[in-house]
Amino acid sequence: MTIQILHHNHNLVSPYFTEYTQSDNPEIIVSGAKQKLPAEVLQRYTKLQYIIQCSNGIDNIDTAYCTKKGIQIFNAPTANINATAEHAVALMLALLRHIPAANADVRAGNWHREQFVGKELSDLKVGIVGFGKVGQLVYKKLQGFEPEFFIYDQAVEQTWICDYEQCSAVSFEELLSQSDIITIHLPLMDETRHLFSEKEFAKMKDGALLINTARGGIIDEEALLRVLKTGKISAALDVFPDEPNVNPKFIQLNNVILSPHIASMTEGAQRRMIEEAKEHFERAIAQQR
Repeated sequence: MTIQILHHNHNLVSPYFTEYTQSDNPEIIVSGAKQKLPAEVLQRYTKLQYIIQCSNGIDNIDTAYCTKKGIQIFNAPTANINATAEHAVALMLALLRHIPAANADVRAGNWHREQFVGKELSDLKVGIVGFGKVGQLVYKKLQGFEPEFFIYDQAVEQTWICDYEQCSAVSFEELLSQSDIITIHLPLMDETRHLFSEKEFAKMKDGALLINTARGGIIDEEALLRVLKTGKISAALDVFPDEPNVNPKFIQLNNVILSPHIASMTEGAQRRMIEEAKEHFERAIAQQR
């Protein structure tokens, strides 16, 4: 079969596909989260049958076009979940203990310990919005810190959530009003777009922290900027609606931590995403023969 590697890290990906013949009009495309694959790009490949997407999400691909043309997509839905959960926890701790600001202060030649009084997770309530694979891993990684957990997920049975220690299945409104920290672990869909906007921020506690390692579009960015400017909440964002562009208004704020969509950027996760997507593709091909 013929292949073209569009993945941004060609040197990392290409050794996994040496058995395929390179072509400018291939049957297989290998892509990653950075590649935009709208219909106008995909239609150039007249022989295209398969896309091996070496990432969790597929929102960079025109799936409607693929369905219409019978192009199958194979992604890696579990390969980066541990890395993403770890990054969410890291951002949480960085906010709680003012680590970026303290680092900058020391580098500036200061020693202002009293400016960086933080909070301990054991005293706080953590709200997890979305209790799928990543949300559950965040819960497991935070258990040792002994916070109380509030869980909201419409797709999960509340009785099942209650089987987890220190967990309460609650409404979205209750999670917003009771949580000291809210961490988002949902896919971006029509029903989750701008799930967090003006009304939701108004319901959050004063001093609450918001963590987003899911998708930028889940948060209404302009509404978030307005509430951050008031100082009511703080935030840590790894994802943005128009990546790689970041709204410059965030740069002016000292109550937000920004990272460039690096939750999955670990050596292990990058390797596993290629391996898992390729494995799903080759298993499907073997079943079709």
